[in-house]
Amino acid sequence: MKKELSYLLQTFVPSIFKNTFLSLRYGCFIHPSAKIYWARNLKLSRGVRIGKGVVIMAQKNKKSVVLGKNVVIEDYSIINNHNGFIEIKDNTTINQYSMIQSTLDNTVRIGERVAIAPYTRIVPNHSYNGENRTGTIHASTEIGNNVWIGAGVTIVIGVNIGKNSIIGANSVVTRDIEDNVVAAGTPAKLIKTFQEYVQKQNS
Repeated sequence: MKKELSYLLQTFVPSIFKNTFLSLRYGCFIHPSAKIYWARNLKLSRGVRIGKGVVIMAQKNKKSVVLGKNVVIEDYSIINNHNGFIEIKDNTTINQYSMIQSTLDNTVRIGERVAIAPYTRIVPNHSYNGENRTGTIHASTEIGNNVWIGAGVTIVIGVNIGKNSIIGANSVVTRDIEDNVVAAGTPAKLIKTFQEYVQKQNS
């Protein structure tokens, strides 16, 4: 009940005042319409840009959502740590209408210089026992440096994506993806190596 009351009270606080204060304090830009809940648990770095209509929920722990230098979160994206931990490292961009959600006491860690296209979802899954849903699977996910993720990709919490890899648009990632590969499909699987991709682009 305490959490619900805190959420309700923050809903009525005009965002423009909070966002202006945070922007000036940390040397970043937060659009006046962005909604940040439990801001004391959000760690901002210089050069961060948070777009119009973005929602960031940083529940439970101090510094439970960490945004590195020059991170960009474009319009109408949602970052919800859901009592876990989310870290987005330097120079990474989350494009419009994307969603990143951690799970209780677990981590979503996104590396440096990662490009995430619009409508990407990093979300939990459920376990099943016959016809019964037995609850959310609590697990962690890590995305390596220099990864490109195409539009409309779904990444199920608990899988990892290796550095320098590319995930094709509209793929569903349900198992780990190695370093330096191109993967696509539902479920996503290896298509070619990153070196083969570069050679084809340059031919």
